[in-house]
Amino acid sequence: MQVAELLKYIKNPALLDKQSTTDLQKLVNDFPYFQTAHLLLSMSSKKWDASVYQQSLKKTAIVATNRSHLFHLIHQLENNVVVEAEEKNELIANVIEQNNNKEDQKHELDILKATEVVTENKKEETVVSTKKILDPEEILEKEIQKQVVESFVEKEILKTQELHHPIEIKKEEPSNFSDWLLFLRKNNGQSYENIEEKVNEQKEKNKISTKKEKNKALIDKIIDTNPGLIRNKEEPKFYTPDSKAKESLVENEHLVTETLAKIYALQGSVNKAVRAYEILSLKFPQKSAYFASLIEKLKNNQ
Repeated sequence: MQVAELLKYIKNPALLDKQSTTDLQKLVNDFPYFQTAHLLLSMSSKKWDASVYQQSLKKTAIVATNRSHLFHLIHQLENNVVVEAEEKNELIANVIEQNNNKEDQKHELDILKATEVVTENKKEETVVSTKKILDPEEILEKEIQKQVVESFVEKEILKTQELHHPIEIKKEEPSNFSDWLLFLRKNNGQSYENIEEKVNEQKEKNKISTKKEKNKALIDKIIDTNPGLIRNKEEPKFYTPDSKAKESLVENEHLVTETLAKIYALQGSVNKAVRAYEILSLKFPQKSAYFASLIEKLKNNQ
């Protein structure tokens, strides 16, 4: 359908014909929420195609914002057609037509009312379902309030009983050492184990100090009775070349080499050279025969 044709039918619905019914059906199928197209289709099918009119009226009633206005528009067109028919037809035909129109109007009103009832029922069902969803929360809220009230009442009763029957608190003073430990634990926040550990440490310290004092007294007694047994200083040792040479060799045995042994031999330190070759012979067994010949040569030249 062209836009010009659509505007023409909107301005003058009396121009709707049988072809317009077919065109409007296509337009409604393409644009199912086009309210004006639905209205024109209902008006056209009312005049030209009764089978299409019943279905079209139901859909138009759903999308229409004002059903009473829809009713007046449809029957305004119908009244115009009736006026034209009265000018052309006889009086009896007009009476029959009017009776038929009344029955159609009644049927249309029934359809509109049924549509409204269905819509209202859907709204009521939505409200009822919402209430049903909210009911558990209301029940839970009431139960919580009940528990709070019962708890509050129970606390108040306990407070009242305590006021009527005060509890006497007896202060017990510590009578022995263990009681003192418990008393310190409660009042100073110290544990019994820590206090006991400190007491044991103090006892150990006292034992050690007592033992040291006894040992010192015993040593002093021995010194007083036998002063010759204890020497404050070691006796000085006299210097001897042989001992010093031995010490030097012993201290430097791990540094001995064949070159060092030859230097000792050239310096005339035969003992050092012989000792060096002996050490080398132990370090290198595969050359022991060679070192033995050198030792023998040194001893012969001595």
